[in-house]
Amino acid sequence: MPTLSEATRPHLSPALHRRRLKIGVAVACVVAVAAVIGLCFSGVSDETGRLTVAVAMFLLAGAATASPYLATLAAAVLTQFAASYSEFSSPFIVLALLALSAVLAYRLPTWQAGIAAALLWYLAQTELAEGVWLPNNALTAALLGVLLLAAGAAGWALKRSSLQRKMDAHRLQQQIEDERERAVLALHGSVASSLTSVVLRSEALAMSGDPQISEAAQLIASDARRSMQEVRDLIRFMRDDSPTAPQDSAPHVRLLDAFTNLAADLRAHGFPVVETGLTENVLGTAQLEPAARVCRELATNILKYGDASRPVVIAALQGEDELTVAVQNTIASQQRDTHMSTGIGLEEAQQLAAAHGASLTWHAESGSWRYELAVPR
Repeated sequence: MPTLSEATRPHLSPALHRRRLKIGVAVACVVAVAAVIGLCFSGVSDETGRLTVAVAMFLLAGAATASPYLATLAAAVLTQFAASYSEFSSPFIVLALLALSAVLAYRLPTWQAGIAAALLWYLAQTELAEGVWLPNNALTAALLGVLLLAAGAAGWALKRSSLQRKMDAHRLQQQIEDERERAVLALHGSVASSLTSVVLRSEALAMSGDPQISEAAQLIASDARRSMQEVRDLIRFMRDDSPTAPQDSAPHVRLLDAFTNLAADLRAHGFPVVETGLTENVLGTAQLEPAARVCRELATNILKYGDASRPVVIAALQGEDELTVAVQNTIASQQRDTHMSTGIGLEEAQQLAAAHGASLTWHAESGSWRYELAVPR
């Protein structure tokens, strides 16, 4: 839970955050340069002055990742200062310049990084305050130039590698998006159209005049409509980057409706069903989002493994802290020739119920299977 200060702190946009960071880096660079020069002129030992300048130069190389222009300007001032006062110069300053050159090549366009590195190279070998406008040692100048060029090449290579990885990631993401869109179109074009055909034919069959055929056809049409809604939810989920979209949009289902539909579905397939407690007085308005999916999984298992000549008992009970709905069926001696599936198994249905605070259990009991769904009140 956020603290009071976090809750009342105004939200900063990324652009405003970057702007504040650059301002902070600019202030830090100015303060660092002034502090280092002031410390060197305050009478400290040469060793302390050299160490201070070298540390400041490395810090400026790090600051260049956030604000390359300001860090380069500050480093240029310290580089000229160290070149003008040799007692504060050290090899570590050269190492810092190499690090700064690599960072600039990584952060800036190549031509801008080249100009910045050339400026640092020039200021490291001249003493403008003393009138020394040209490097006084050609070999040293050439060596420093080669080192700065090599450091810049390393930074440029890292930038190219990073850009290539980003391009590859973007290309892969685009391929995933294209494949997902093709899958969505396939689902919509084949599955959804087939289910629509099933609904229309079932509704036509329901007008045949036979009550049993009409009831079975209506149940088939109802299941097909429900499957169509799930296909639409799946399509919406596949087109949405949010992994919680289906759960957020799915309606909560009343337990009474879900198990009443389960009983009707089993009767339509020839199973005698005994209902106990499937009333408003027992279940009231208790809801569970995945109740319909759990009941369809129970129906699938009963239709595949249950004995259609023996009754299926569906009983709802009220406890102190939870509502329990038990479903019990006799196990058939031979599995029926049924190829239906809900697409989830009992274990997946158990996990789905647990994710919403309920519990689904099952066990064998004297030749019968007993399932129990417990939902907190």
